[in-house]
Amino acid sequence: VMAPGTNMGAAHPVVALGGDIPDADMKKKVVSDFAAQMRALAGLRGRDAAAAEKMVTESVSYTAGEAMEAKVIDLVAGDLDDILAWAQGRTFLVGDRALQFSLKGYRVVELGMDSRLRALQVISRPDMAYLLLVAGVFAIILEVLSPGGFVLGVTGGILVLFGAYGLRMIPFNWAGIVFLLAGVAVMVLDLLVGGIGILSVPGAGAIIVGGLILFRAPGGELLNMSYNFMIGAVAVLAAFFLFAAWAVWRSIRSRPVSGRDALVGSRVLAVSDLSPQGSVICHGEIWWAKVSGDGRLASGETGVVESVEGLTLVVRPLAEGEEAPSR
Repeated sequence: VMAPGTNMGAAHPVVALGGDIPDADMKKKVVSDFAAQMRALAGLRGRDAAAAEKMVTESVSYTAGEAMEAKVIDLVAGDLDDILAWAQGRTFLVGDRALQFSLKGYRVVELGMDSRLRALQVISRPDMAYLLLVAGVFAIILEVLSPGGFVLGVTGGILVLFGAYGLRMIPFNWAGIVFLLAGVAVMVLDLLVGGIGILSVPGAGAIIVGGLILFRAPGGELLNMSYNFMIGAVAVLAAFFLFAAWAVWRSIRSRPVSGRDALVGSRVLAVSDLSPQGSVICHGEIWWAKVSGDGRLASGETGVVESVEGLTLVVRPLAEGEEAPSR
């Protein structure tokens, strides 16, 4: 059964990527085997064996009307109702048994894809597979820049695996992978050198170009992808990555605001003579402190915290002409 406007045939055997079988003897053997199989099936189903064989040996392709005239098919049907009306009461050979088709008490049940297949269908889309790769790589880089709960790292790894699954389903071009990695590397470099985004623009452009040339059809031609979707999605991902990475990098390079490290460089006020130990006020709290080296800090004088040893502050007096820290 065929639908109007469709075609069938062109069944000449080829290799997996669409090319011709290189070995002449093997090609002859495979073609002969497929032709014999086609003749056997045509004879079993009451079809024209010669017309069926030409689809293998000569790569002949038939339109729906031509296939009907060549007695390769039984019906050209526009919809399911046409098929059911034609099949009602007919006898069909199923294995070695002849069964009569009856529609008495029938009902049509449409079996759609389950949630697992729908998810795999989404992942296998070329543009989605590429975006999963990009998002996964960005997440892993953020995890490296700001190690912590491994949430970003694990999430990035999962996204990369999903993207790799999409790559496995569709032939891809290694040049696209190179553009992806180069674009990410340039954006990270811009971040590390403290740039203002000059390098990030060509980096994002390289990621977009990589997505547009990444996937190929079985014949070798590039697959068409949605330019608007690709450019928009990569731009959003790149902007989010740059903002998040910039925030992480700034927090890494910024001065600590809590803990022992935050006390270093703070101003202290001696509430007793430190010669070399005594009490000081730091951030509104009274601490036990000692003066570094052979220095001395009199009560009421201001000093600076050099380090912290346990619960003791190591301070030094202000040098002559040195201004006290603001905090």
